[in-house]
Amino acid sequence: MRYDFIEQHRSIWPVRVMCRVLQASPDGYYQWRNGKASKRKQADLELLPEIRQVHEMSGHTYGAEWIAKEIRSKGTPVGKARVKRLMNQESMTVQCKNTWKCMGTTNSSQTYEPSPDLVNRAFHRTELDELWLSDYSELPSVGSKIYAVAIKDQASHRILGIHISHDLHVGALFKAFHQAVKVRRLDQRTLETSIIFHSDQGGQYNSLSFKEALTKHGLVSSMGSSGDCYDNAPMESFWATMKTELMHHFPFRSVEHAVGAILRWVHLFYNQRRRHTSIGGLSPVQYEANWFRRNRELTFA
Repeated sequence: MRYDFIEQHRSIWPVRVMCRVLQASPDGYYQWRNGKASKRKQADLELLPEIRQVHEMSGHTYGAEWIAKEIRSKGTPVGKARVKRLMNQESMTVQCKNTWKCMGTTNSSQTYEPSPDLVNRAFHRTELDELWLSDYSELPSVGSKIYAVAIKDQASHRILGIHISHDLHVGALFKAFHQAVKVRRLDQRTLETSIIFHSDQGGQYNSLSFKEALTKHGLVSSMGSSGDCYDNAPMESFWATMKTELMHHFPFRSVEHAVGAILRWVHLFYNQRRRHTSIGGLSPVQYEANWFRRNRELTFA
């Protein structure tokens, strides 16, 4: 107890003065202090492999705060400052945002009137299957262009469907959509309230065949204004995150290269493990598990 007091106040008063006042041995204090330092060093050595593991698992995209939270979730108490100190000591760097740019992928339909905007940038949602977002994005590649189209549940941030191909045809959108329908088992459910399906005014989303597919499965089309990325900002944010965390794969050499890297990242990391500040530091799958547990309790209460 006395040694703890001396350690905490050694920057204020001389050690020997405090030892004399507290009737403590200076030699005993220094022996205690050296022993404590050795224990801390040993604890740091034991913690480093956990930090490295989380750092690698995140593709070098987690900083000290998220690494500390991930380690704490496994039962090891650790603070952000300590993780940051050890990361600096080991020269662990965080993946920076990339500067790769591409042309927009929106191609407004000239055949059908765009759907009304049912969202009006009110993207904060807490209930699953209330709002789905979708967007296309061009990917950095060598040779032929490569595109991805994804569908996301805005409440959990889970990517429900994603397809990568060489073109922007509506067929790619249908493949991502059928994945989302399967994940949410819409063929086996009757929705009490229609799911809002929000996108830009691209011709793929405006096609009669796709709008009929939405209606068939209980979704209603919503579209932001033409050329305004803020009307679908969460999807823009998703693409930016993906391109940041996969930039070590860029440029993709082929569609197969892109498919392998993106699907591994989406299904094994982003959906399952990547923590999101806006949903309380949970991963999308963790958020959904909590949502289903909470709603089941309400149903049977």
